[in-house]
Amino acid sequence: MDCLHQVWAVVILDAEGQRVFAKYYNSVVTGEPSKWATVDSQRALEKALHNKTRTTIGAQTDSETVLIYEGATVVYVVDPELSFLVIGPNDENELVLNAVLTCVYEGMQMVLKTTQPLDKRQLLEAYEALILVVDETVDDGIVFETNPASVAGEVAPFAVPENQAADQAKKAIRSFKGFLERNT
Repeated sequence: MDCLHQVWAVVILDAEGQRVFAKYYNSVVTGEPSKWATVDSQRALEKALHNKTRTTIGAQTDSETVLIYEGATVVYVVDPELSFLVIGPNDENELVLNAVLTCVYEGMQMVLKTTQPLDKRQLLEAYEALILVVDETVDDGIVFETNPASVAGEVAPFAVPENQAADQAKKAIRSFKGFLERNT
């Protein structure tokens, strides 16, 4: 199991440190529950990391950084509205954790068809897509995919916005009506 790259958590916090998304995984190697198995311990970790990342990064937003916190390696990027964090074991390769972070971040940008920094509203409106992007990237704590284009390609068919789906349905009905009129 040492050859499998692990992730302990994928967390997204807003500018105030409130959770937008969080997924914690049990240890793959030992099978033990996460050291952040309770909601209170997760909130404490998120608050501490928010304080550390927002003060450490200062004015440098949109750059990836690594820190060691309580025996864990944390790779994160801070945007104006959101902080994306990937937490792994202390001995995990930072480049692999960074690839997971990049995959989740850029995968969501591709699904949402934007090159701008992501904001909280976008993520909440496309929450199902966010869950799918994280699940395609990390499977039960094991790094599964690190190519954002591949992840976005898998998720995009299921991430059609509701208004776009309604427009497509209306267009299909009109097309079918036209077909019936021509052929009856």
